[in-house]
Amino acid sequence: MDTSTPSALYAVNQTAGEIVEADASGTSYIVYSKGSVELKPTVAEGAFFGQKAPIRYYYTTSNATETQPADGVQWTLVNETKNLIPENTTSAYYWVYADNGLIPSASIVPIKLFVKKETKAPVTSYVSGGTVTSTSGLYEFNWTSFARVRLKVTSETDVYFWYMYEGKADSNWTLIGNKAQKVQNGTLTYDIFFLGEPNASYPDAIVGSLKETVKFKVTNLSGWECEVDSKVLIKIDVNYPEMTEDNIILSTLSQGNISIEDAKNKFYAEDISVKFVQFVSNPSGVEYLYKVEGEEDYEQMSVSGFSTRYINNFEGGTIKVTFMARQLASNNSRTIDIIFNIDKVVPTFVLVGQAIRNGSNAEPLNSHEWTNADVVSVSKESTSKPFSKVTYTYYYGEDRENASNLNGTLEFDKPTLVTVIAVNQAGVRVERSFQVNIDKTAPVINSGNIVNSDDPNKPNEYYIDQKITYVEDNLKSAMYNNYPLPNGHIIATNTVDNSNGGLVHIVVTDLAGNKTELTFYMKVFDLTVNNIEINDEDIALLDKFRADYISAVESNSLDENRSNYFKTQIARLDDRLAMLRKQIADYQAYLKEIDRRPTFSLISDYPIMNKYLNYFTTEDVLVLYPQWQQDMIKLGYEEEFAKLEREHAKLESEMVGVRAVEKAVTTLPAMNVVTKEDYQTVFNVYTQFYSLNGDQKTVFNPNLKNKLDELKRLVELYRMQDEGVGVEIVGDNIVMSDSSMQIVTTEISKTSETFNNAQLSLLENYDESAARSIICIKQVAVEGEGAQYKLGICNVTMAIPEEFYGYINYAVYKLYDDGTIVQIENAKLNPDAKSVTFQVVDELGKYILTTQANTTVRPQSEKIYGTIANIEIDAKLLTYITYTVCALFVLMIIIMVIIGLRRRKFFAQYNKDHKKSLLRRGITSIPKGNPPPASNPARPEERVRHEQQVRFRK
Repeated sequence: MDTSTPSALYAVNQTAGEIVEADASGTSYIVYSKGSVELKPTVAEGAFFGQKAPIRYYYTTSNATETQPADGVQWTLVNETKNLIPENTTSAYYWVYADNGLIPSASIVPIKLFVKKETKAPVTSYVSGGTVTSTSGLYEFNWTSFARVRLKVTSETDVYFWYMYEGKADSNWTLIGNKAQKVQNGTLTYDIFFLGEPNASYPDAIVGSLKETVKFKVTNLSGWECEVDSKVLIKIDVNYPEMTEDNIILSTLSQGNISIEDAKNKFYAEDISVKFVQFVSNPSGVEYLYKVEGEEDYEQMSVSGFSTRYINNFEGGTIKVTFMARQLASNNSRTIDIIFNIDKVVPTFVLVGQAIRNGSNAEPLNSHEWTNADVVSVSKESTSKPFSKVTYTYYYGEDRENASNLNGTLEFDKPTLVTVIAVNQAGVRVERSFQVNIDKTAPVINSGNIVNSDDPNKPNEYYIDQKITYVEDNLKSAMYNNYPLPNGHIIATNTVDNSNGGLVHIVVTDLAGNKTELTFYMKVFDLTVNNIEINDEDIALLDKFRADYISAVESNSLDENRSNYFKTQIARLDDRLAMLRKQIADYQAYLKEIDRRPTFSLISDYPIMNKYLNYFTTEDVLVLYPQWQQDMIKLGYEEEFAKLEREHAKLESEMVGVRAVEKAVTTLPAMNVVTKEDYQTVFNVYTQFYSLNGDQKTVFNPNLKNKLDELKRLVELYRMQDEGVGVEIVGDNIVMSDSSMQIVTTEISKTSETFNNAQLSLLENYDESAARSIICIKQVAVEGEGAQYKLGICNVTMAIPEEFYGYINYAVYKLYDDGTIVQIENAKLNPDAKSVTFQVVDELGKYILTTQANTTVRPQSEKIYGTIANIEIDAKLLTYITYTVCALFVLMIIIMVIIGLRRRKFFAQYNKDHKKSLLRRGITSIPKGNPPPASNPARPEERVRHEQQVRFRK
């Protein structure tokens, strides 16, 4: 069901602009646009609006004078988009109607459309409105209650006026008025009003206090828009600033916000801050002033607000302050009075103590100060002048709940802690405590068996140290010879100061002035294991020390550690005496043994003799016997001791030779650096060693003997090595104790008959797979003493020449004198591939080193005249050399002749050309020389230069 009447206006589609009724009949409309205007096509199926029947649109053209469609007009169905503004036109007239097929045809009323296209945007400019400032270039209204901005607009259609605040994020374009303003004859002058307060005469005015830069724009019915280039700065402020209790905030640092009533009736121990909050906008700004009671002029308030600390000469008390809020544009202002109560003065006071002896005041006392007086009084003395009333109470110990008002002086006869509390009206609380300390008991010193002497001028003497303890709850000081004495300190014999004879003076004092003293001598026992001697005086002194220790133990004056210490000291002294007696007896027994024996040896007697004589001669104080002990040993044994010295001197003379050889061995090079050149040096030292007698050899240092033997073996072994030709022999029997033999190697020449015969023999007797190409033949022999001995098993190493390093298979053959060649089976290539090693037994000979290669035997020349770079020169080669030298000489002569002829020809031509050149320049002769230069008249030794004249011209 669809009972609605469709409107043809729904078919109008315009890119911009409005549709306005042309008259009140509702059948004539003006369609404004700045672009195209179209009719939408007919809706074929479905409703244009949901739940509505399909609508069809029809149109026909019209003109300005028609009031209704002509009879029999032909209507056109809109079945596709229809542009209502023909090309190259700006306006047109149409009749249109809509039909949904549900209403009678008689009820359908066509509407007339005047379609107008506007091609130009409106143009605006200011006519008047404010003053143009030179700095900003804006039209400015400076703090006024009325502002009028007049705009002049040029437009073909009616226009709308809009405004917006520049720079405000939430500001949008706002329409002025609620309808379009009529434009007559293409222009319109329009006034825009800004008012501080509403006025019925200006219904479209913008009302309210304002401080903004305003910009404007104009739109017309065709959809054109024009933003005005110039802007207006409008300043309007007609509001009174707020100054009531609602917008005033009072606060303190500790309590936060407080009320004005509290500030008036209560005291505060800190400054009160005042801040103002404005709920009403004053664009021109508000300044806040204050005036203290009794002053005439207001003072400027800081940006952060007001605080009572800003009041001059105000330390506390009650004060009234008048505050003013003044609007800057028109000086509208309001005031309010606030009363402040401040007391920042801390109610300080001191508690004073007084000692009372025999009913009279004695010395003054501080808290915690000890006294031995009968009574102590405590009184209060105030040291501040508060601005509010202060209340004082006191309590004892920790009993805070039972505090009492303090009205006078308090007295005490025993230790007591009293606390006094002062509180002012601002709530500031101050507590002061006073500790009363009374003590009449003297300290107690516990010193074991050590006591004061009956005669103060002769203190008692003690030899055993003692732990000192004292009992005192209120100790002030414990001194030992004017040094602090810890409780339980041991007055020890090894730590006591002996500069004053070991005097010990102990004084223990308590805080109340009570004092106890103990005086005695603590003697250090003089005898030690280092100075005790075997005599009656020292033995008697040790017995007395032992008796004193036993007495101290029986009286329980020593603790376990100190008792063990003295017990050990006495035991060590006893052991020392026993050891001294044993040393003397042992030495005298050895002297008796020396006296009985007729002979002595180095190995068995010399070390012992050194040991005993060292007790008398050493510089080591730990070994040297003291003189009294030496005298006691020799007492009755003078002849035996003299024999000991004589026999020792004999053995010492033999040891001199031993030490000389040992020193010579130490100067020899180490075994890892000795060389063949050190042979003679090592052999000389070895000869010195064998010149020693058997007794001397028995005491010779075995390590040095081993070094000497090894060095001799090494240098003799090195003499059996010939590094120059690459042969090395290491055998079992080649090193003899008296040997001077050395290896001798001879290399057989490659041009010798022996070499060629050996090569032929190898080629004839071994196939191609064998190593039969000779590298070298070397004859190895041993010469010198011991060469006739059998050498045993020897390792022979033959070096491979560098040019043969790249070969793989090598072999060694032995060449006998009769030409026989026998391969050595045990020859092997060493890991470095630079030498071959093999073993021989007892004897040496000629050895052939071969490799696997193609070898031919060159027939021997009849005569060899020498070699050049290992090239043999025979008669044929000598002839070739002669021919070559002669040819070179002839060639050199020819070259010299050619050079001489060419040089002669060159100089002849040069002279000829030079003469022709002189003639061309007109020069006929060359002078013999130039005249001498003139001299300088001022300085005759100088010559005056002149132009050098080389040639004469005609």
